[in-house]
Amino acid sequence: MRRSLPLAAAFIVSCATLPPVASVPFSAGAKVGPTNGSVMVVGGGSMGPDLYAKFIELAGGPDALIVVVPTAGGDATYPSEVGSSRAFKSAGAKNVVVLHTVDRKLADADSFVAPLRRAGAVWFDGGRQFHLVDSYGGTKSEREFMAVLTRGGIVGGSSAGASILGSYMVRGAPSNNNFIISYPGYETGFGYLRGVGIDQHVVARMRLRDLADSLMPKHPELLGISEDEGTAWLVRGDEAEIMGKNKAFVYGGKDQNDPGKPFLTLRPGDRYNLASRHVTHRAIADSPLTSAFIDSVFAEFAAPGSSGATVVVAQEGRILVNKAYGLPDTNTKYMPLTTLPNFPLGALSEVLNVPSGRAADTVKRGDKGYGTALTRRMAALGMHHTVATDDGSVSSSVDELYRWNLGLSLPRAATADSARGGPSAQGTATRPDAAGGWRVDTYRGLERFSAFGTAEGRRHAFMRIPGHAVAIIILTNRAGAVAKAIADRITDRLLFTSGDARWKKQDVASTSGCRSLSAASAMVAWAGCSGGRVFRTTNGGATWSADSVKGAAQLDFRGIKAFDANTAVITSAGAAEQGMARIYRTVDGGKNWTLAWSDTTKGIFLDGVAFWDAQHGFAFSDPVDGRLVILTTGDGGARWSRVPSASIPPVLKGEAAFAASNTQLAVQGSSNGWIATGGSAVARVFRTTDRGRTWSVSSTGMPAGPSAGLFGIAFSDAMNGLAVGGDYRIARGVTDFAIRTTDGGVTWRTAGVRRPDGVTQGLALIPGTTPPLFVATGAHGTAFTRDFGATWVNGDTLTSFAVGFVSPDVGWVAGPKGRVAKFATSAK
Repeated sequence: MRRSLPLAAAFIVSCATLPPVASVPFSAGAKVGPTNGSVMVVGGGSMGPDLYAKFIELAGGPDALIVVVPTAGGDATYPSEVGSSRAFKSAGAKNVVVLHTVDRKLADADSFVAPLRRAGAVWFDGGRQFHLVDSYGGTKSEREFMAVLTRGGIVGGSSAGASILGSYMVRGAPSNNNFIISYPGYETGFGYLRGVGIDQHVVARMRLRDLADSLMPKHPELLGISEDEGTAWLVRGDEAEIMGKNKAFVYGGKDQNDPGKPFLTLRPGDRYNLASRHVTHRAIADSPLTSAFIDSVFAEFAAPGSSGATVVVAQEGRILVNKAYGLPDTNTKYMPLTTLPNFPLGALSEVLNVPSGRAADTVKRGDKGYGTALTRRMAALGMHHTVATDDGSVSSSVDELYRWNLGLSLPRAATADSARGGPSAQGTATRPDAAGGWRVDTYRGLERFSAFGTAEGRRHAFMRIPGHAVAIIILTNRAGAVAKAIADRITDRLLFTSGDARWKKQDVASTSGCRSLSAASAMVAWAGCSGGRVFRTTNGGATWSADSVKGAAQLDFRGIKAFDANTAVITSAGAAEQGMARIYRTVDGGKNWTLAWSDTTKGIFLDGVAFWDAQHGFAFSDPVDGRLVILTTGDGGARWSRVPSASIPPVLKGEAAFAASNTQLAVQGSSNGWIATGGSAVARVFRTTDRGRTWSVSSTGMPAGPSAGLFGIAFSDAMNGLAVGGDYRIARGVTDFAIRTTDGGVTWRTAGVRRPDGVTQGLALIPGTTPPLFVATGAHGTAFTRDFGATWVNGDTLTSFAVGFVSPDVGWVAGPKGRVAKFATSAK
């Protein structure tokens, strides 16, 4: 027996007649995205697990309340569970509520909107977007939808639920005719993305020319965006990252359009600023691949009169390469050349027969209905243009096969979501094997699955390296093309190209993770690590000791200051009430450590330590009674005193600092100091000019949250500084940012259009550099900037969190599992 939710009781009410929804003017360059929170725009079709996981994460985690609104589907009532609510639950959400009505009076009632006031997320299902306007436009419901964003949650939708998110409502006609792009009275959406019109299903339904032909000429002030099925724009502030299965498109942007097309194409991993209307990052920049290298590999296919080829290279959900060579552009409704035409797959199609590797799932060729069964299976993954016939012939494209590749990681028994829902069932994920048509071997030590157009590895290649989440798909029109060799060349370049040669891994006999590092000279560096350990070198990194601090085996030393080979101060991060808030000092090279300070007051959690000189320094803790706990010393760390709370500004609700790298605090000169925070709605910077005796605070204007804010800050002089931050749960994503100040930290502004990507955990000034050179580090390696964050140059690619330099020629980073690396410009 199906039970309907009380809030969506079974009743039929005629929709009240609404006044026309007026079109509103827009201006390019204005604020576009949400000031707080995130917006997810999905192009319809089946969503992958990455999108569900990201949505749940930004809602506040598995326990957060997610409100699903199925109203666009057009039914009078809905049960307590619909397709998308089941999908969110299957993806790990524990608290999902369906909210629906066609009665505007009920949509304006406090009892109806009560769940929205507790929600971390709202999700609009597909259907026809005018139903959403008719039911909720101008009501308390609409205001509470927006309030979810205002308090830092996420609002998203798919298909019609995507188009409603823009301020201009594309295909809003109050009928089942969704071919009408603009309809008077139904042109205004909910406006979470201001000055934006959103289209969806654009590749699957061959709609790519519609915005260009019908909307943009009438409204050139708009930014038009669209996306393929299963593909998402994830927007925070004005910055968007593309996620999911394939492509997104921009109309009316300021970058050059694709050749011969009225739009610019984006792919998963690319980032775009909706306000400036410029691409800010391409996914390929994160890899050793370059467009020039890929072009050289496929040069023979690009020559006039040659046979054609297409290629997709993807890693970790980011599409690095998606190109076509030697194929005529027929301009078939501006469809991508990587989607049309299809290539006969030959022997490669064997991998499509057994998606889970289980014999029970096998679809056999010469069986009756083979083509119908396989087509149905492919459609479940959004492969609408792949063709299979009962005589066993299958033709497809690299874009379609990439969808298949993503489907291989889906749980067993997942099926397509309709416009109103998501996968109908979830189960245990399985990996492909030889029984599923894949060749299984080892390539340069990596497990690899591969399939080819012929037994000899010719014509086509489909390679997967699961350990690095890599997929390489090559389709050609040449029977003699050695596709396997081409795929091997790409693999070699992608996975076996060395990083920045100036970084050399150091030999440390410990697997402790380190989040603080202090370089005292070209010969001496110390690192504070987990398990109560301190790493030290006194010979420039030739050897490292990994000594334990007596009685501190449970401590994590996330703050350290080294003065020389013998003298250092360390602080431990952890709950004071559990005995983890301590400061130690050594004067004999770590043979003995003296407990210089400890406290058991609940709420104290030491975040870091810094010194102006050999005597004067400060350490700080998360707030107690609404203010940071700040300690100062004047004798090299032997004794510490607490700064009176009246000298420290109060914190915001939830505000604290992240013990990420011991660079969330900085000192300069003889008395200037700064503390960078997060945790609340906005990131802030506390500052002192008198060695920590008194403090003031400024907002940076950058969004923060429970896991987001500033992680690193550094100053080149008393006025000019740089800070980096993001969301530590999102190692690479739209949250990373760099900001700069020119007035000592009083005011801040974004540093530029390019930002460190996944390297925002630690930040340091490299001494002796003119102009000032900063180095950032984090989950995806290191990056350098000479212009206060306006542009960045990637360095090493190994994860590291702590960083310290003594000169332009020598520095170190430290990270997880005993990883320490030295930077040296010489060959030594």
